[in-house]
Amino acid sequence: MAKEISIISLTAINNGAHYNFMQSAAEKAKDDAKVYAKLKDQVDALIAAVANENANLVKSRKNSQSDVIRKADKERDVYYRGYRAGVKNFRNFPEGAQKNAADTLWQHIIDYGKIERMQLDRKTGILSNFLEDLESKYMGEINFLQLNLFVNNLKTANEKVRKTVYLRDHEKSSGTKNALKLSRKVTDNAYLAIVRKINAFIEVDGTSDYDGFILFMNELIYRFKHEVLPQKTAEERKLKKLITAFEVAKKLALGTLTYTGRKGKNEEGKYVYQLMAGKDKSKINWVVVDKDRLLEAPEPPKHSKGGKHEKENKPDIPREDE
Repeated sequence: MAKEISIISLTAINNGAHYNFMQSAAEKAKDDAKVYAKLKDQVDALIAAVANENANLVKSRKNSQSDVIRKADKERDVYYRGYRAGVKNFRNFPEGAQKNAADTLWQHIIDYGKIERMQLDRKTGILSNFLEDLESKYMGEINFLQLNLFVNNLKTANEKVRKTVYLRDHEKSSGTKNALKLSRKVTDNAYLAIVRKINAFIEVDGTSDYDGFILFMNELIYRFKHEVLPQKTAEERKLKKLITAFEVAKKLALGTLTYTGRKGKNEEGKYVYQLMAGKDKSKINWVVVDKDRLLEAPEPPKHSKGGKHEKENKPDIPREDE
């Protein structure tokens, strides 16, 4: 039988898994009669903290403005396609003023590229410029072809997206994300208070009253460590040792450089690894392994597909501050 509850890095667990872990711990502590009798105040505090964390987790997963943005974005796509189709139809006219006006507007459409496929924020800005052109330089052609309805509705929908995105970003900056981070810390402290108390009681009373809870928690911790937390590969472990020696050689403070997870092959077919100084994206180093040391290397060529460097195949697990 385990002598005490094992240690786990709580900050390394992603938000959803963190809540599941804490909820399981709280429920087990409440259901275990001996544990609850001995640590009622601490267990109740953990239950309350988990409930608050869950409330903030729900808020962080779905912003109240998301559905409005999605609907308005679809609306402006409909109006844009309608405007585009209208211009295209007029281009099928025989030679004349209508065809000339349509050809002018069509060239304007071509100049702006495939607006519908653009990222949300970029699309909003591009459409604002696009509409400004239509309401100034090309107002004569718009009036002549009677396309005002499409233009006006497109402008209304685009403005709705712009304003709602602003509201969404304002909600995020007002503390939803930070509230989740803070509530996780409260939960962690409540959980650790229980662990410390039980481990202290074991020294005095032995494990008999706590065997069931200790076994449950250690099995839960083992599962999270091996199934939830990201595992370092042998390559990463070796690289970490070489990075330390590289820092010493470069007269950098230990721990300055970290492996970002990105790598690529150079012209000789050797892997080149990307290192970053802290979180400063302007300070990037590429290194290659030469026997048992790291040497600075040029950035490897981009892959043909997507133009991105290869990334380690490991779980996408955001930290608590993501």
